[in-house]
Amino acid sequence: FIYDFAAFSNVEESIKFPKNVINNNVQTTSNLIKLAKKYKVKYFIFSSSASVYGNVVFSKSIKENVKLIPINPYGISKLKCEKLIISNSNNSDFQYCIFRYFNVVGKHLFKDIKKKNNLSLFEKILYCLEKNKIFKIHGKKLNTDDGTPIRDFIHMEDVTSAHLKCIKLKDKKKFWNNVFNIGYNKGVSVLQIINEYNKIFKKKIKYEFTPRKKGVIERSVSNNEKFIK
Repeated sequence: FIYDFAAFSNVEESIKFPKNVINNNVQTTSNLIKLAKKYKVKYFIFSSSASVYGNVVFSKSIKENVKLIPINPYGISKLKCEKLIISNSNNSDFQYCIFRYFNVVGKHLFKDIKKKNNLSLFEKILYCLEKNKIFKIHGKKLNTDDGTPIRDFIHMEDVTSAHLKCIKLKDKKKFWNNVFNIGYNKGVSVLQIINEYNKIFKKKIKYEFTPRKKGVIERSVSNNEKFIK
């Protein structure tokens, strides 16, 4: 097995340095594909992203077979990697599984592992509370029910369990050479998260609205029926 997790994953960074992010992410995967071929690796599992969908129009949730129109360099890099993997698997020994993560959240169990950049929503909330800072919501007039971005937040433990399934299903031919959404099929807005937090905890989150960021997806909800099946 090769599990390909490595990538620059910060959307803002990809907008500032598009060539660096695209070249790094695509080259990393290209190198691993070469190794898979050289050592006749049987299974290649790639960590892709819901960013490949862009601002796709959908009624309830996004299915894997919709048209892919990424709106930022990070999403473009992931789509390029997907295409590389699929095209190379056609004439080699490895089978692939592409997981399109939606918004992964959760804190690492090891306290000595800390992220300084690219914090998830919940990490940003915690940071603002600890430092007594105002939480910034980027945009309040988006095409959503309350005007703030909607995301399908999935816990890292469940993302991990999805990857472990690959090992258990290594002999199931129908599973391989496929793309799967990894999410809960449930959209929650940023403002809903903050309001829920303020209902539960004594210490309240102070927040303000700021202009919408470039390359931000308004609404992203996973249809997970294919993976569950």
